[in-house]
Amino acid sequence: MKRFLGLLLLTSLLCADEAQVVHQIHDWISHKKPAKIKRIAGNGVLFFNPVSKKPFGSAFDSKLEFNSPMNGILLKVNYKFDQGGEPYFHSGAFLTKEKGYRCGYIAEVGMKNIANTGAFVKYSLVDWQRVLAPYINSQMVVGYDIPRKNVSLYVAGLQNLASEQSDQNYAVYIGTSLGKAKKQGDLSVDVNYQAVGSKAIPSFDARGMHVARGRVKKLLKDRSKLLGKANFKGYQVKSLYLITDKVKLQNTLEWAVDLHPQKVQKIAFNQYELELVIPF
Repeated sequence: MKRFLGLLLLTSLLCADEAQVVHQIHDWISHKKPAKIKRIAGNGVLFFNPVSKKPFGSAFDSKLEFNSPMNGILLKVNYKFDQGGEPYFHSGAFLTKEKGYRCGYIAEVGMKNIANTGAFVKYSLVDWQRVLAPYINSQMVVGYDIPRKNVSLYVAGLQNLASEQSDQNYAVYIGTSLGKAKKQGDLSVDVNYQAVGSKAIPSFDARGMHVARGRVKKLLKDRSKLLGKANFKGYQVKSLYLITDKVKLQNTLEWAVDLHPQKVQKIAFNQYELELVIPF
């Protein structure tokens, strides 16, 4: 535990000198430094890796954000107590190219399988305001994984701390997932409700329904295009079936109405998608 807390402090000190951090990150990415994995006393693992073009969602959890690519460094600390409980801490520093290289920061801390009950809690914070747009997103997720049933229940709340529009700077989602698609013949289904204000999440990082349709793979330079394009509440049903271990059939059904139809742009929609994914 002492080492776990010490790594939290070490990561926070990493952000002290932005110019130095920017130079070091750029050097690591340019030279493709290999990942470093180290065992910590007991059941802990330390993972340090320069990352490029992988989405934030590969290391940080949310159904509404973390869809944009991450270019930076990633530190992951995972631990497991014999008595129950799996604390973890993920943090990173990332670069953007607007007006020269700038450095932003992200972190997530949580506990899985609390007291061997299947309950979990996660908190994340990402700072976009220093590099691209007026967004500092704070998110809390709590849920419960039913042991040996492959059933998960979850609820989350998100707020943009950089916005003073209290009726537009929040987002919530609640839902359940059934099954896990890992091998041929497996089926998973996720049903959730989402409500997202127009000032809650930057468009380039949106991962929720509808706004994800307009996602971009490169961070935009025009700040006017970074404003949220959300303002909806509705339901999403997603299923994934593995025809083979690699060939996937995905179904997505979404329907939503405007969250605040009188205040911002109307964005009500209904949508169905069927995707066959065949890797080459």
